[in-house]
Amino acid sequence: MTIKIKAPTFADLFAETSPQLGGARRTKFLETLDRIIPWQDLKALIGPYYSEGKRGAQPYPLELMIRIHFLQLVYNLSDPMCEETLHDSFACRRFVGLTMDSKCPDETTILRFRHLLEKNVLDKQVFDLFKQQLTARGFCSARARLLTALLLKRRVRRKTPTKSEILKCVQRRKAATGTSE
Repeated sequence: MTIKIKAPTFADLFAETSPQLGGARRTKFLETLDRIIPWQDLKALIGPYYSEGKRGAQPYPLELMIRIHFLQLVYNLSDPMCEETLHDSFACRRFVGLTMDSKCPDETTILRFRHLLEKNVLDKQVFDLFKQQLTARGFCSARARLLTALLLKRRVRRKTPTKSEILKCVQRRKAATGTSE
């Protein structure tokens, strides 16, 4: 038995047409993302590593977990925050394919999926596929570099000010406030 994504309920249809509940900018962004990402290619790439559910609890559908992973990447969400976002945002629920009454994966399930990708070095391949799509459609920009940094767990470093820059800043502050200390 597999978990099936249900048809939209009346509450889903109301949320979709209500600007207060939908989050128009987020919805538009996620719809664009939905068109860009090669879901079938990703399913083919990750499918051989994903559990078929022969033992234990039934796994969530693979595409649902991939979509949740992209939600984490794009919005830089931790596992617990991703679960919270799925509970709170109708736009995010629609993007991943959940209706309002569907059961949402918990943070541990999200963590295990992310670890599956990392363990099998699929996270880099997933991102490379995404980056190819962005480049092909002319969307590759500074945001792609930020996503690369997030994916590869590198910190985006700010330039550390020199001592002379710090002293100039302190002097300007003293001059502005009229203090000599």
